[in-house]
Amino acid sequence: MDQNRKKIIIEEIRYWKEHKLLPETYCNFLLTLYTQGNTDIDNEMKEDKKDKLPYYLLWYVANTLLLLIPLLFFVTNKVVFLESLIGGLAIVIAYMFHRKYKKHPKLAPSYSILILFSLFFLATVSIGDEYVKNNLLIYGWTLLNSVIWIIVGKKSRYLSLQIAGIIVFIIIGIVIIFDII
Repeated sequence: MDQNRKKIIIEEIRYWKEHKLLPETYCNFLLTLYTQGNTDIDNEMKEDKKDKLPYYLLWYVANTLLLLIPLLFFVTNKVVFLESLIGGLAIVIAYMFHRKYKKHPKLAPSYSILILFSLFFLATVSIGDEYVKNNLLIYGWTLLNSVIWIIVGKKSRYLSLQIAGIIVFIIIGIVIIFDII
């Protein structure tokens, strides 16, 4: 049998075993049959998977680092145009990350959408807090953002976005109550 074809069959059997499509004993039997008892093929495939892991990790790290961009607002010395440009550029980059995450099967788009919404929220609140100086307006904007997170999370079936929206809603509700008292 052709080696490439045998490798594909072995990968399929592993997939069946991992996702419980066949009983484990059947999968073990088929794996032993196709690998002819050779465990080197198992080690070779595990090494291939280990080599790919840092590639995906790099996407998550780069996407998370976008959350640090609103910290640049403290360095720009209150230049609204520059802060808006930096915030807008960061949001566009986060959106591009989200599109990449949606296309790639091993990346979780719920993570990238959470980063995108968080970045938008942080950028707008940082700029708004510096120039508006009205706490009730900032609280209202935060409540609006949390409600949007919940709605988008519900429609797009992103549980993490829904949970984050609910947590922000509860926290800002508590802050408003203590601010009024």
